[in-house]
Amino acid sequence: MSTTDTSVRAVNLLTGRWARELDADANAVISGAGAWSLLSTLLAAASGEAQAELEGATSVDQISATSSVLVLLERLDSLEGVSGAIGLWVHEDVPLDEELVAEMERITIAPLPFDLGDLDRWASDRTGGLIEEFPGEIAEQTLLVVASALALDADWVSPFEVAGGQWRGEGEELGWLRRKGRDLDAASLLRSGHLTVGRVICPTVAGFDVHLVSGAPTDAPGDVLGVAIEALSGDTEQVLGSELRLGESGGCVSVQRMNVFEPGPQLSLSLPAFQVTSTHDLLAHPGLFGLAAAMDPTKGHFPRLSSTPLYVARAMQSAMAGFSATGFKAATVTMAEMFLVGLPRETASVVVAEFDRPFGFLVVDHASGLVLVAGWVAKPEQDLVPRDDADSPW
Repeated sequence: MSTTDTSVRAVNLLTGRWARELDADANAVISGAGAWSLLSTLLAAASGEAQAELEGATSVDQISATSSVLVLLERLDSLEGVSGAIGLWVHEDVPLDEELVAEMERITIAPLPFDLGDLDRWASDRTGGLIEEFPGEIAEQTLLVVASALALDADWVSPFEVAGGQWRGEGEELGWLRRKGRDLDAASLLRSGHLTVGRVICPTVAGFDVHLVSGAPTDAPGDVLGVAIEALSGDTEQVLGSELRLGESGGCVSVQRMNVFEPGPQLSLSLPAFQVTSTHDLLAHPGLFGLAAAMDPTKGHFPRLSSTPLYVARAMQSAMAGFSATGFKAATVTMAEMFLVGLPRETASVVVAEFDRPFGFLVVDHASGLVLVAGWVAKPEQDLVPRDDADSPW
């Protein structure tokens, strides 16, 4: 297995585990790719129990951690419409290990700023302005900050028409997107155990696609997204839209008899325009991210990073994703903040795909299957910034 394949598998495993923590009644967007690159950077410098936990969370060993991060960054840079970065800011009194610094050739290393605005500008610059504020606050006792940034922005191969529709079939009309086409196989049913998930793939002109996925109304987000992630490696049964029979259905995908203006099978896709924003405290799930031991303030955990004993005091991710008539955009910034050991830690056949109820989405590098961003839309938010085109729901 190549280093790229190993990194893709590791990122997708973390994304799948994280997805199982999502609440079906709340909007969310997460980036396992953003968290994994941060955690793997920490792993490269860790020792003892912290090293073991981070190896479990990232699914890579310490020896290959730095090279795996660099391979992931190179993969992101090779994708049109995608960019990734890692930054490290260190207090002037904290010496960095020269050997590890030499390995981190793609990572920006700079003095820890006294003004949080410097980190805000880094977050904005690395995400094309999609995330304007660095997650969390930098405390007076902070000695080191590590952060990863990921940004995606691309137009659809086939844009949507703007119309009106109702969420769950009731209430006032929302900005709705509709599109018809002949590519039935963009839709499919994914079957794993007792679960059947409907999926529609929306290709962009860049290096990633957006997978819209839904299960039964009672299926948990983690189960639906988990099946969709498993399908990327061929671990689930897949029935393509062209193979579906009249009456077959799964999630929001079904085959129905409908009146059409043009003869022949069609794929009819509709969903609300949406924007989802989330802030996640990674230390609320320390076991998931392999940070339980690294939170211990009584001893240092990263001797390969610095001779100064440090522990992780805060770890957060800010993320957003937007799906409009013309394209898709998403961004995340994930950070870990370190304090000096000894200081108290702060707490802080027409195939119809009608996504008119809660659904999930994956942003996938179509060449490697790497999941860049995953999310769940419990209720679409549409307080979006207007664009020049009058018909846009943004």
